[in-house]
Amino acid sequence: MLDQSLGARADFIPSTSVNFSGGVRWLNTSRFTPQLQLNLKTETREHGAAADTANSGGTLAYLSPGLTAELTDKSKAFVFVQLPVYQRVNGLQLELRWLFSTGLRWKI
Repeated sequence: MLDQSLGARADFIPSTSVNFSGGVRWLNTSRFTPQLQLNLKTETREHGAAADTANSGGTLAYLSPGLTAELTDKSKAFVFVQLPVYQRVNGLQLELRWLFSTGLRWKI
């Protein structure tokens, strides 16, 4: 996925970022499906007089183990923990130590 700004505002041009995601899941006869994702993101520095150039941009990689559970024939629940395996950011930036995601899916 490419995230590219198409314009500037108040002398600020946002970063351009490229994201790659991929994963595998173990299909089995159980109602539980283990999964593993790898997410990579690289981001350029911001531009313009209003940009925080010194504290923007970087490269990040996350490993995300997870599990999907079939609740009924039409609903599933999922849970993932996103863990950083590589972080290189420019300047001072807040980056997560880990991220917990959960949700439900329904078929109509």
